[in-house]
Amino acid sequence: MFDGERLSVVNSFSYVGIMFTNRLFLHKMAENMADKGHKVLMKLLIAFSYNEYIPYKTFFKIVDSKIASILLYGYEIWVLKYMQCTERVHVAACKRFLNVPKYACNNSVLGDLARFPLYIYSCNRCIKYWIRITRMPNTRLVKKCYVNT
Repeated sequence: MFDGERLSVVNSFSYVGIMFTNRLFLHKMAENMADKGHKVLMKLLIAFSYNEYIPYKTFFKIVDSKIASILLYGYEIWVLKYMQCTERVHVAACKRFLNVPKYACNNSVLGDLARFPLYIYSCNRCIKYWIRITRMPNTRLVKKCYVNT
C-alpha cells in the first residue's frame, strides 16, 4: 500500500529505456537492449540493400551511432562485464558488411574489419564515467553517493 492505494507487483518494467527486473538481472537488461539494437540493424540493412556498395567508414559510422549507442546505453552505470547478446548484434552487422556466412569465425570477422568487441568500448565508457565522477565537486549528489559507498 502507498498513500492508501494498493500497489501492483510486476516482474519487470522499463524506465528511461532500460528494462529492470525484480531481481535486477543484468543479462535481461542487455538482452532487451540487444533486441532493440537488432531491430534497428535489420531496418538499416533493408535500407542499405538498395545500394550496391557502401563504404566501410560510412557503414560503421552509422552502425556506431545508431546501433552501438543502443547496445551500450547505460553501460556506464549498470554493467562492466562481457555480454554475449550485445556482441552478437555487433558481429552480425560486421558479417553482413563482409557478406560472409553467419558461421564464420567472429574474431576473424572483427579482425578483418579492424573492429574491437563492444566490451572494450563499454569498459572505456565505464572508466571515463568513473573519472568524471571523481572530478565532480563534493556537492553533487552523484559524487556524494560515490563517496558514501
